[in-house]
Amino acid sequence: MSEYAADTFFPVVFGDYEITLHRQPVQLLEQSQPGQDALVVRRLPEPAVELRGHHASTDVRDGITRFGAYEDGPHTLELIPVCLESQRENMQNLIERLKAGKYKYRGAERTFATRFTYPTVVTVTNVEDTPKEVDGGSASRTAVLQRLRSSLPQGASLRLHSVGGRL
Repeated sequence: MSEYAADTFFPVVFGDYEITLHRQPVQLLEQSQPGQDALVVRRLPEPAVELRGHHASTDVRDGITRFGAYEDGPHTLELIPVCLESQRENMQNLIERLKAGKYKYRGAERTFATRFTYPTVVTVTNVEDTPKEVDGGSASRTAVLQRLRSSLPQGASLRLHSVGGRL
């Protein structure tokens, strides 16, 4: 690959400067000694990420689990799960685990201030039927759009784009 790039894209000329690409990689070293043909690696410290309650952590996974996401205003997210009939119970268990949490993960509501709701789990007999359920009829799309519009904050708008002639 480096040979292809060296032959195809290089040299690159900028005014009086010419940039070439070596065909063989250079060794990466934590510390180099004078005269070595190597590239010295310098590690940057992880930046601290601000989380809920103005807590900060350089370990995002641990910080978000202990303190929660930065934004703490409550949200509700309606899920419309679609799965095979044989996977209905697994889907319900997955959603409940996302809601309640397990092990270090404390659940969507405590971690992200987001409550998951779902009116039902939509099931299909085989995978090929999934697009029909997802696309639904125009009445189904209208109901979804009305729910979306009613859940928007005051003054917000909803823009829809047609993909492949469908909305």
